Amino acid sequence: MPAAKRGRIEKRGGQTFYIDCYNANPASMVDAIAAFCRSMPFDEPRCYVLGTMNELGEGAVDMHREIGRKLELGRNDRVFFVGPETFTQAYIEGAAEKGTGTEKMESVTGVESIRSVITNFSGSIFLKGSRSHQLEKILPEEIT
Repeated sequence: MPAAKRGRIEKRGGQTFYIDCYNANPASMVDAIAAFCRSMPFDEPRCYVLGTMNELGEGAVDMHREIGRKLELGRNDRVFFVGPETFTQAYIEGAAEKGTGTEKMESVTGVESIRSVITNFSGSIFLKGSRSHQLEKILPEEIT
């Protein structure tokens, strides 16, 4: 069984959470996004919360842009990118290059600003990012 903050799926009411808040690198991010897409209902709205990936070195901006290109958002989906603007903007640029409209995307520096949106979102919710972003803070109390 995965550690409490790695690849765990939890259901609460009208929400299904894919929780992977322990760490993130390009390979684990791609794998987690694919696992989320395979395990969640296709016709249900999805909300992606992607924290930036720390300690990637020189190619970090390009790596974030490439992850943005991996996102395939449906009509009712949305995405929040959490972290420093340089990297969240790279995520947005990559997703936009793939054809995702920027109206579905938002860049934030911390999870506090999106807590109420997540609380009121009905559907599947993906949480993945470097540990420093503390994405688990937006989970309902009974899950943490």
